[in-house]
Amino acid sequence: METQIPRELSNIVEDMLRESSDLYNIGEKIRKILYGYNISDSFGIGLLRQNGELYFPYFKILESDDRSGMILKRDEKTFCRYVVDKGIKLYVKNSVTDEDLGEGYKVRRMRDEVRSVYGVPIIFHGLTRGVILFEKQGENQFSNTTLDVFDKIAQFISLSLRFIDILEELEDEKKKLFEILIKDYLTGAYSRLFLEQFLEKELSKCKRTKDKTTVVFLDVNEFKKINDVYGHVYGDNVLKTLVEVVNKNIRLMDVVARYGGDEFVIVLPETEPESAQVVIERIVKVLKEMNISISYGVLEISEYASIEDLYKEVDKRMYEMKNKKEGE
Repeated sequence: METQIPRELSNIVEDMLRESSDLYNIGEKIRKILYGYNISDSFGIGLLRQNGELYFPYFKILESDDRSGMILKRDEKTFCRYVVDKGIKLYVKNSVTDEDLGEGYKVRRMRDEVRSVYGVPIIFHGLTRGVILFEKQGENQFSNTTLDVFDKIAQFISLSLRFIDILEELEDEKKKLFEILIKDYLTGAYSRLFLEQFLEKELSKCKRTKDKTTVVFLDVNEFKKINDVYGHVYGDNVLKTLVEVVNKNIRLMDVVARYGGDEFVIVLPETEPESAQVVIERIVKVLKEMNISISYGVLEISEYASIEDLYKEVDKRMYEMKNKKEGE
């Protein structure tokens, strides 16, 4: 048992590396190992929440009584709470005669049956994070060898929690990196890289479905003068406000991206140019009330053979728009 159980635990680790495993699945696999060797008929994993509650993502009594999801309030002075509060292992050989743990803590009774109960605190990063609970019907059912095995299982679960934490941290970092890649850090609009990929998919979809997708390209009038007179912080706020207004006046399926500098592109899938015109006129009106003036052009993309041709046309139209403003 001492050699076989760690081997079976290592198989669970391999499963964790191959596929995402939550604590319920890990707990169920461990309980089956314990039940198979007849050394424990109840097994639980309790995690300490920030509000002081003990949450059990896994807790089963025999096969039939699944109490996973159970929550112990902060003021419930149970056996598990004792192990967590004291941060120590505890073996109760008889849950009835040794029910009183002192200081108000008590072992919970189950139909007044005698049980052997062993708890191990989950400790990592120097903090108690929860408790591992092992139970078996009968008095003094756990030998020293069995308790050693339980300690190894508790260490394994602590390592599993660290592993899960690391995976969550990596996932968070991946999301942040993804946001950096697809979003403009200043305005929150999508990046030009994302715009190019989005337009490529929309262009392909237009050719398949014959739907219309319209883009609106725009820039801020006299933006250089705004920066020179009022400063770059004010200019940045103008761009942020513009994007906020656009997002409030387009659908969830639409996209606004920063094309460069004070230039932006709005992509309106499944939208005719006439409908896009209504949208941009509404945006112009709102921005005008906020003393922000923009110039814009409207372009339906399905007639273009490739994303390169479309980008060339957008560049050309934006250049013409700027030259026209400078000549006025």
